[in-house]
Amino acid sequence: MGSKNYGVEIPIGAVLLIDEEPCIVKEGRTCKKCAIRQMTAGRLNLYGGSMQCGTRENGNTSDFLCAKDVRTDKKYVYFAKV
Repeated sequence: MGSKNYGVEIPIGAVLLIDEEPCIVKEGRTCKKCAIRQMTAGRLNLYGGSMQCGTRENGNTSDFLCAKDVRTDKKYVYFAKV
């Protein structure tokens, strides 16, 4: 049995609103430009540590699948503001 990945996989090219701003799912590994990463800036865990998505120590802390090893299309994605 393989391991199950939990989260939301949104296809490349899909447009959605993030904090009331239209964003498009783009192929690439550009965490610094990602709207999800910007949205999670300042997010803290129960112990006061940073939970910002896309940082080296935290990885992906969002519910959206963005890494190629967990996506069915095997591609990295990020959420770019339109």
